[in-house]
Amino acid sequence: MRKVSSLIFSPRKAGWLYGCLAFFWGCSAPENVALERAFDLPAFFQAEQKRLESTPVQVLKTVEVNSRSAAYTTDSIRWTEELALPASLDLNKPAWIGKYRQERISTQNGTIVRYLPIDESIPLRFAEIRLLADGRVHSAEGYRTESSLITETSVHWWYYPDSLYRIMGTERLRGLQPNRYSVEGRLAGKGSR
Repeated sequence: MRKVSSLIFSPRKAGWLYGCLAFFWGCSAPENVALERAFDLPAFFQAEQKRLESTPVQVLKTVEVNSRSAAYTTDSIRWTEELALPASLDLNKPAWIGKYRQERISTQNGTIVRYLPIDESIPLRFAEIRLLADGRVHSAEGYRTESSLITETSVHWWYYPDSLYRIMGTERLRGLQPNRYSVEGRLAGKGSR
């Protein structure tokens, strides 16, 4: 015959049950966080890099560092390196979930999707993707800042498929003058998509 006391909740059993409930409750997403995935910028730029490398195109490239500039035309761009900064802005990082808000604005020509920080601890200051009515990307833009005890950096970039890319940044070691740089590439013979 079984003891009746083994069927009744004991403090030990209740602690185990409360522990399981707390674990599952703690793992659920807050109600105000949208679970929709953000636009996948790394995947978009990876596809663009492959597409651009498959057909060589003339690029008028201008590089400026601290007010000294150089311009030249080339058809040998390493797109993986050239678009590395924009491709590194991953809005779907698990650590960023719930730390930015998404705005969708419908326009006559398509949709504007903006991502703005809620939590200032993430380096994202904003990202904006303009989509045409058929879903293709018309343009993408992003701005991020990072700071540590030693350095402060900021990067602002724009990308227009088959037309233009521009990256502007500032790097500063605390107590020293900032280094400012920009890279611009204009794709020759291509029109905006």
